[in-house]
Amino acid sequence: MRNINIPSKLRSIGASTFQDCVELRGSLELPSGLQTIGTSAFSRCISISNLTIPSSVKSLGQFLFRSWTPAQRIFVYSSFANGNEIDSSGGGNGAWASSQADIYVNLEDCGSSIIGKGAFYNCNSNSVLVIPEGIETIEEDAFYLSNFKTIRIPKTVSTIGEGAFNRCLGTEAIIVDHENSDYTSLDGVLYNKAKTVLISYPGSKATEELIIPEGVEKISVFAFVSCSGLKTITLPMSMKQVDNGAFAYSSVRKLILKRDINPLTVISFYLAYIDEILVPNSVVSDYINHYSYKAMVAKIKGY
Repeated sequence: MRNINIPSKLRSIGASTFQDCVELRGSLELPSGLQTIGTSAFSRCISISNLTIPSSVKSLGQFLFRSWTPAQRIFVYSSFANGNEIDSSGGGNGAWASSQADIYVNLEDCGSSIIGKGAFYNCNSNSVLVIPEGIETIEEDAFYLSNFKTIRIPKTVSTIGEGAFNRCLGTEAIIVDHENSDYTSLDGVLYNKAKTVLISYPGSKATEELIIPEGVEKISVFAFVSCSGLKTITLPMSMKQVDNGAFAYSSVRKLILKRDINPLTVISFYLAYIDEILVPNSVVSDYINHYSYKAMVAKIKGY
């Protein structure tokens, strides 16, 4: 079967309906009015070039696009909203799992104010995601394992949950509207508005060295988790706290600490991945004797 005509009055596509239809080709635009798409409905339909999901769709099953390739594109115009919350956007329930297709998501006029936990889980897209004005809350792990190249945050967002952008391996920049009163971005890195907390570093940002600006006091949990390419980070004198797992599974290999008074206290730094910790010569012994670094004495060097 190479082509299909889907009735305009169709309201539901059942589980596995088109699974393994490897000869189904070209562009497929699902009809307006469609409400549900069942588990594995388009699994292994590897010859479809483009598929469009209309705004009427409110429910997606799991593994819908298993084995789809990067050459295939999916256009999503539904917010999958549950009341006031975008609770899955087709991703939180594993709809995008095991798919390499490029996902384009349009949230304009979605009518929601919350992007829920896991809403864009495993959403493989090389495009830009513009979060529309009106969204106020981005919950924890909302974009876990998603690959949007750029994520743009509007001025209306006032709350971003812990690890909201955790393991966004393909993201190169997180951009915040300059009128946002709670958050800001500097060179694609997400901070709180006062720039005292570094919240999230894009997983695929193309730079090997980061000098965190003076005034930043804290690095949030999982801020650099699984980032690739970054090798060296300089922490300013103002740094007071590094949260648990800040550098977990990252490519960072060297830390340069500017703090030349009381040693910076770290919380499970995941420093097993760090090869070298440079501190001012005047405080080398203080760092070596500090409880936070007792398992890392051999890595500490003066400069």
